[in-house]
Amino acid sequence: MPALPKINNEFKKSYHWIKKSQWEFVPKIYIKQDSTWFPLYQYEWKIKPIGDCSHLCGGGTQDITIENCIRNDGINVLKEFWTKIPRISSW
Repeated sequence: MPALPKINNEFKKSYHWIKKSQWEFVPKIYIKQDSTWFPLYQYEWKIKPIGDCSHLCGGGTQDITIENCIRNDGINVLKEFWTKIPRISSW
């Protein structure tokens, strides 16, 4: 159930902002259903294939490159907002 603003008599997918001392992007919005809170949006991270390990014998590192982040309503999240969206804890 996305939150859609109505613009020019049409509902549009958009980003959500809140004004504190300045306007800030809001990545997580929660809705209450019965007595339980649920996130309104889920995010999917698209990554490039993981490269080879830096040490063949173990103890090395592997770098990942994020290609895109997509919200469950189809919005491609702008790269400037990626740092505000939770990632998988193992990253």
